[in-house]
Amino acid sequence: MYRQRIQDQHIRLSPSYRRVADFVLSRYYDVAFMTAAQLAAAVDVDTTTVVRFSQRLGYPGYPEFLEDVRD
Repeated sequence: MYRQRIQDQHIRLSPSYRRVADFVLSRYYDVAFMTAAQLAAAVDVDTTTVVRFSQRLGYPGYPEFLEDVRD
């Protein structure tokens, strides 16, 4: 489900959100075990950007997004 949400929003994402999205799509297995801070560091954005990216996709926060990635 997260893949579809990202694909639906991708063209409308800001450059920093797009970096997060591209990383998630290409390395979802690694992302499944990353904290928001680790993901932020991997794509060189603020941790708040990762949390807001999750919310932009319709999740209440990063933990819920991560749960979907793990599924």
